[in-house]
Amino acid sequence: MLLNKKISIASSMSLAAVAVFTGLSAFLNIQLSDRALELYDRDLVSVHYAQDAQVNFARLAGRNAPLPLSRARDLGDLDRTVDALDVAMERATTDRERNGADSLRRQVLALRATTNSAPEATYGGVERQMTRLVARFRDDALARRNDADGFGRTLRLAIIVFGCATTVAILILANMLFRSVVRPLRSVVDLVSRGDSEAEQALG
Repeated sequence: MLLNKKISIASSMSLAAVAVFTGLSAFLNIQLSDRALELYDRDLVSVHYAQDAQVNFARLAGRNAPLPLSRARDLGDLDRTVDALDVAMERATTDRERNGADSLRRQVLALRATTNSAPEATYGGVERQMTRLVARFRDDALARRNDADGFGRTLRLAIIVFGCATTVAILILANMLFRSVVRPLRSVVDLVSRGDSEAEQALG
């Protein structure tokens, strides 16, 4: 095989290995970024709005507002609670979260028409369910964050392993090129330096 052809093949294989490694690294980084974005956009946001709903309802319950609700301040807290639950439902990642938020939303909306001489009992029941809902959102978000951490560690390990494999492959190609080209070339050069005309013709 001609010298220039051997060099061309070795160079092409090295560039292909580098290109594959670069492409794989970019793909894995995109996957990791998507996981991080999903964790923020869905899990963390849903937890935030579930807590916001809990705070708004606690403000309403803390005043022990008479039922049915009619005062503007009480209706404002109720509307803010419902709005926060709407966002939590939209960002929920499981049916359990979504159904729980929907059930609470319907109970909160029913307070507009509920007549009860002891509203603290009604508020207390909704608050307990609100606390359980927030805990559910938090626990699910923590579990998915742990899964994302594991996924990230796996991706980083894959990048390191493939990077090492690419480096080893390039070193092997370099060694093969050295053995098949440089050493024979040195032998020919040595012969030429000693005046071997046949070797000089072969080199030419």
